[in-house]
Amino acid sequence: MNSILARVRSGLQIRYLPVLNNIFLFSLVCMPTALAVLVFKLGILNGGGFLVSARNLGFTARDFGFIGNSSFFASDLVLLFLVAPIALFLITRWLPAKLRAVAATTLTVICAIFVYANMLSMGNIGRYLSADLLQDSIAWGVENPEQIRAYIGVGGALKLAMLVLITCWAGIIAHRMITKQQSLRRLTRSVHAASVTTTIVAGILGVLLWMYPLKTTPYHEPLLISAARGFFGNTGVDAQFSMSSMGELSKEFSRMTSTPDYQRDKRYFAKAANFDIVYFIFETGPHRSLSIEGNLDDFPNLRELREHSLVPVKHFSTYPYTSDALFSMFSSWYPVFRRDLMRTREARNIPGLLQQLALKNYSVALYSTGRGRFDPDDRMFDMLGTTQQFYAEGRDQASHYDTELERKVAIDKYIFTEMLRNIDEWTNAKRRYAAIFLPQIGHGPWTSDALPEGGTVPQRGRALMKLQEVWLGELITLLKKKGTLDKTLIV
Repeated sequence: MNSILARVRSGLQIRYLPVLNNIFLFSLVCMPTALAVLVFKLGILNGGGFLVSARNLGFTARDFGFIGNSSFFASDLVLLFLVAPIALFLITRWLPAKLRAVAATTLTVICAIFVYANMLSMGNIGRYLSADLLQDSIAWGVENPEQIRAYIGVGGALKLAMLVLITCWAGIIAHRMITKQQSLRRLTRSVHAASVTTTIVAGILGVLLWMYPLKTTPYHEPLLISAARGFFGNTGVDAQFSMSSMGELSKEFSRMTSTPDYQRDKRYFAKAANFDIVYFIFETGPHRSLSIEGNLDDFPNLRELREHSLVPVKHFSTYPYTSDALFSMFSSWYPVFRRDLMRTREARNIPGLLQQLALKNYSVALYSTGRGRFDPDDRMFDMLGTTQQFYAEGRDQASHYDTELERKVAIDKYIFTEMLRNIDEWTNAKRRYAAIFLPQIGHGPWTSDALPEGGTVPQRGRALMKLQEVWLGELITLLKKKGTLDKTLIV
């Protein structure tokens, strides 16, 4: 009997211990990225995830206590410390022994870079990285290589490099143990033992936390799964509302946003009929830098306009990305399908204010520093209804200017001067117009050397908007001179 048990034990060791050993080694390779994911998710939850979930589930407290909060990580622990290593083992088991750890490390490094890119995306625009956004980011980086450092930063690059290096070091340990190139040193044995212990504890903890009696929320989903959904665009929103009628959508929108159903206000409806329109876009102009309802002592032109203006204090951008926000502004649509519209080959008109103005024989003109080599804003504005577009092409040569700020000011001033010239011509010809001015001097990131006085980030933003406000004063002066200020809607 003892001999039979000994044979069974020996067979199990021969058959299953190498498998378990490889899985634990791949867990070691995954561990740096797994820890980065957990830290990333903790930041999201502490940044509002716990509070939002508590309110949605009817809790009066801001969170759910230590164990309740920990339950949000249950599926992440199972995925990162159990499923991922097993998946790497199954993917690489048919490869030669000398390539298994290399392949597993390569896949994990790709995953680490994906996680880091999502950290940047979430930190800058508050959402996971999508395939379209990645394409746009690369395009913008190609066009603005000097500003990449401001977004990533030296510290961010060092963190990513450290994550990749530690993963590669773990991969080297796994490679040497799988190929049995050398006996294990004391440090290597300790690292391997620690990874085995961590994997077992994390896996068991994840399973136990999964059983915690708390109704799940979207924040309970593994972060990597959420990020993958965001990257491939599978958010489930389309299916949720795809069968709704326009009336049902309107009611649901009013309910979700706590806004009343739309009704025409007789005090304001059609009061600006046949007015000229000028859109003056303060690019990347956040409320914390310039509160339009706050103190405007250093913004005399805005202060003058505010005395005779509607000031929507709860008006928010639909998206923290310029092209999407502009699309919403001029179409009254959310930008969910904007990129799909841009990819269609057929020419089509997007209904909105600009289309209506063009039908009324307005000159609808766009003034911008560039068309965008990858994100076709010129085509988007064609579809929105512009009748002419003016760009500062050929003038974007940094070598002509001493500083980056001087270059941006000169280019923006160039297109602004052309807009003033056109407004003067249209006014003389008694022709109605809608002019859209898109200066880029305020486009983020605002580097520390953007202005001589430096200051905090909000202060630098305010200073940049003050430079643009001077141009707004020149526009007001021209309209006063032409006697058309009271017949011009400035947005």
